[in-house]
Amino acid sequence: MTGIARSPAAYFYVQKNDLKNKIRNSGIAWDLYYGGSGTPDSADARNVYSDSKSNAFNMLVANSTIYKTVIIEDPQLQQGDVNIQGLKDFVASGGLLIFAGPADLIGSGFSMHSASYANANGIVASSDDILDANKNDAVTFFNPSSYFFNQTGDSYLKAIIADQQNALIGKWNHGLGSIYYMTSVNGTVNGNSLYAALNIAGKKAEIGTALNQAKSISSTNRFSVIDERNQIVQISLLVWK
Repeated sequence: MTGIARSPAAYFYVQKNDLKNKIRNSGIAWDLYYGGSGTPDSADARNVYSDSKSNAFNMLVANSTIYKTVIIEDPQLQQGDVNIQGLKDFVASGGLLIFAGPADLIGSGFSMHSASYANANGIVASSDDILDANKNDAVTFFNPSSYFFNQTGDSYLKAIIADQQNALIGKWNHGLGSIYYMTSVNGTVNGNSLYAALNIAGKKAEIGTALNQAKSISSTNRFSVIDERNQIVQISLLVWK
C-alpha cells in the first residue's frame, strides 16, 4: 500500500468522519469505534463498536494491541475523560497514530507541544507519504484548530505543512512508534482539494500488465523496508514471454 496506514487499523470518530472514506474499500483491514449517536455507516469495517464517546475510545485502547494503526478524528475528548496512558503505550510500543482535529487529547505527554491555531495559511515544507503535493505549494485550511512545535526535550518534529516553523500537518516519534497530526483535512493545496491529496490508506502499488497469455514465467521475490516506517514490503519481479 502506498499510504501511511498499516493494516490492521482502528478508526474512531464522534461526528466528523472525513477520513473514513480514505480507508473504506482501500484494502486496509479496519475496525470502527463510534462515539456518536444513532447507527454509523459501517462501510467495509470488519467490526463495529458503538458506545458513548469515552467508552468507545477506551474500548479501542483496550483492544489496541491487535492494531498497527489507530486513526482518531475530532474525538471531542479531554485526556481526563479516557485511558490516555493506554494510547501513549500503544504508540510508544511501536504503533502508528494518525490524529486529525483539535489537539486536546494529545496536546501534552506525547513528546511534542501544541497550541491553538488561528491562521489558515501555510506551505508544504517537506515531502512525505501522507501528502501528494510539491514542496512550497501554498496551503489554505478552511477550519484549522491546532498546531505542534518544538521545545527543549521534544522529539524531532517533521513539519509537512507549516506556518513558519509550526506544523499544521506534522510527524514525530513517540517511543518506538510515530504520530501524524493534521489540524484539519479540509482545505486546498496549490488550489486543489487538500482532502484529495491526503494519502492515508493509499493503494496497492502495481507496475506492469496482466499476464494473460504469458509463457515461460520466471518469478523472483525480494523483501525491503519502507523508509521511516519500518514496514516490510514484498517486491515480486515477473519475467515472461
